[in-house]
Amino acid sequence: MSDARPSTSRGKKILFGLIVSLLILAVGVELACQAYAMRVTRAWEQLKSEPRHFVEASPDIALGYQHKRNYDVEVDGRKLHFNKYGARDDSDELPPEGCSAIVMIGDSMTFGYNVSQEQSVPALVQRALDPTREKLRVINLGVSGYELRQMPPHLKSYVPLYRPKHVVYLFNANDFTLLDSVYEGGDNGLYRMYRMPTLKTPWFVRKLIYRWHRGNLGTNDNVRPSTAWYRWIYEGTRSVNMPYFDELQSVAKTNGATFSVVLLPAGGAYRNGAYELADEYADIAKYLAARDIPCDDASSLFLDHVDEIDETDHFTVAGCQRMASHLAAFLREKVGIKPGESAN
Repeated sequence: MSDARPSTSRGKKILFGLIVSLLILAVGVELACQAYAMRVTRAWEQLKSEPRHFVEASPDIALGYQHKRNYDVEVDGRKLHFNKYGARDDSDELPPEGCSAIVMIGDSMTFGYNVSQEQSVPALVQRALDPTREKLRVINLGVSGYELRQMPPHLKSYVPLYRPKHVVYLFNANDFTLLDSVYEGGDNGLYRMYRMPTLKTPWFVRKLIYRWHRGNLGTNDNVRPSTAWYRWIYEGTRSVNMPYFDELQSVAKTNGATFSVVLLPAGGAYRNGAYELADEYADIAKYLAARDIPCDDASSLFLDHVDEIDETDHFTVAGCQRMASHLAAFLREKVGIKPGESAN
C-alpha cells in the first residue's frame, strides 16, 4: 500500500506558496495604489490652497466637506458669496420674527454650479415669491457633490439656524451615487479630498468599475452621463437610498417644517423628444406619494428646451429662469406659499 503523505505534503506546500504569492501581489498592488494616491493627494492639496477653492473639511464625517464661511470668490466670471453659516446667501441675517424661511437643499443644480449668485434657482425663486425678503426668505443650501445620503445630516445642521417653514429638496438623478461603493461616482472627489480611505486598492477598483459604467474609463474627459449610467446607479442603490427621503421628511417635521421634493431633469436622458428616465421618476414619485410627500417632476418642462441644460448637465441661465418660474408656481399651488406672504 503506497504512502500518500508525500503527495499531501507537496500539495500543502503548493497551496502555501500560492497564498504567499497572492499576499505579496496584494501588498504590491496596495503599495502601488498608495503611491498613486499620494500623487493625487499632492495635486488636491495644491488645489485646496487656491483662492477659487471654496470648500473646506467638515467636522461631520458623513459630510466630509462643507462651504467655507464668510467667503467671497469669483470663478470663471461667476461671483460666489458664502455667509457666515456657509450658505450661498448675500446676508448673514437670520429671518426675523414674522418672516418665514424656505430652505432649498440639493447638489450643484441647487447651488447653481455655473451661474452667479443672483442667477441661481433659489435666488430667482426669492424674487418671484418675495423680492423684498421681508415676509419670506429663500435660502440656498445646495452643495456641489452631495448625494442623497448626505442630505439629512446637512439639513440637520441648518434647521436650528433658519427655522424653516418649508424644506424643498431639488433632487438630481445622480444623487443616488453612494459613498464607499462602486456607485461612489466622480462627483464625490471633493469628499475624498478630505476623507481618504485607509486602503487604496478597494477604492481604485471601485473607481475603475464606476468609470467603466460611466463610459470614461482611461480618460479624464468629462463624459456626459448616459441613461444607462443613471439606471445603473438607481437600480444598484435604490433600496439603500429611498429611506433617506423618509429621514429628510422626519428632520423637517421634527423641526416644524413641511417637506417636498422636486425631481430635476438629467440633460443626458432626453432622446427623440422623450425623457428616458420617466419610469424611474415615476417610481420615486410613487414612493413619495405613499408617504404624503408632495412631489413635482420637472422633466417634462425641458422636453422642448434641452439646450437650456449644458453639456455638464447643469442649467444655463435660461434654464435656471425656467426652473425657478416653475418651482415658484409649485410652491404656491402645492405647498400653499403665496407671493409676499409667509409660509403656512
